[in-house]
Amino acid sequence: MANRAYFTLAQSKSTRLRIAAYCLLTALLFTVTIGFFISPSPAYAIANPGAGNITIKSIDAYTSIWEQGDMLFVMSYDIVYGNVTGLGYASDSFAFTIYSTDGLTMLGMYPAIDYQYKLSSIYFSAAAVLADGLVTGAKYKVRIGGTPTAFPGGTTEDVNMDTWTMATSDWYIGTQTANRVSLKANILTIMAAIEAHDDLIGNVTYLLTGVKNTKLLSDITQDCVAPCSGLYWSGKNMVLSAIPNLDDIIPDMFASAEQSFALYTLQGTGTLQAESSMVLRLGVAFTNAFAGIGTYFGISTQWAAGIFWSIIMSIAAMIIFVYSGNSLAAMILVLPLLLMGNYLGIVPLVVTFVLAILLVVYMGYHIYLRGMV
Repeated sequence: MANRAYFTLAQSKSTRLRIAAYCLLTALLFTVTIGFFISPSPAYAIANPGAGNITIKSIDAYTSIWEQGDMLFVMSYDIVYGNVTGLGYASDSFAFTIYSTDGLTMLGMYPAIDYQYKLSSIYFSAAAVLADGLVTGAKYKVRIGGTPTAFPGGTTEDVNMDTWTMATSDWYIGTQTANRVSLKANILTIMAAIEAHDDLIGNVTYLLTGVKNTKLLSDITQDCVAPCSGLYWSGKNMVLSAIPNLDDIIPDMFASAEQSFALYTLQGTGTLQAESSMVLRLGVAFTNAFAGIGTYFGISTQWAAGIFWSIIMSIAAMIIFVYSGNSLAAMILVLPLLLMGNYLGIVPLVVTFVLAILLVVYMGYHIYLRGMV
């Protein structure tokens, strides 16, 4: 009798293992299939911007912005393409990097938030400044250039890369208060230049100062002290995509944008993904590792990281299913891994949305048609 029970248990586990293996393969196939339809990332080389079409407009470095001893590098750049349709996210194709004074060692990297005239930044905490040996006033080399995935043939100066060698005048090394004042003033100057540039393409409003639409101005003057100045909500979105959490330390630059935000509909763009960038969450080393894997297989960095994360989720679900025999529990218990993938910038939110819908349908099937198992 005991042998029979043991045989039945072993047979049950064997069946679960076969089902789990089937589920793993199904999950991987599902991930790849969904990715082909929803992934905007380029898994192929794109054309070079060309001579004069990729330029660094400005670079400024600030010390002690969030904490004493930290460093913030802010860059404005222009990547000119006549038509960006089919290019995918700029963050997969171009990156803002800082190199040592000899140009050999990469010290930091942040993806470009979008094509055309935009803003970007790299932040080093005080601990990172010490660990990386960063020196105030150093003549670091700052680059905006193509990634290996988008440009497998490499990068060439003034073709798909531009380099700026920093000078003493590019550094702000005063007190924290003085540096924050300078940062605010410089950002508003940069945004004014970007607004003037984009206004040639279509009527845009990034700043409240000199706002062009009189109806728009009358809607928001009640919420700001005259003369109205600072960022309008569209400018706020652009700046916070490039410098996350800046509104925590310079709130007055965003105050009017907060008040007017509810009056108008925010339209998402490719710049939004930079807020949950893998570089920001995982760091340069892990992101470069996934970039190398992506280059080898001819896929984007996020694709490589996403497949890796889906395998981890599938294995976790398989282990839970083998020991519990409950497929619904296995799906629910791996949800934290999915949300962690969103936070790390590995899993696009659209994938989470699709999987959430499937989970709800599956739960409905179990609850109303079969009963909980």
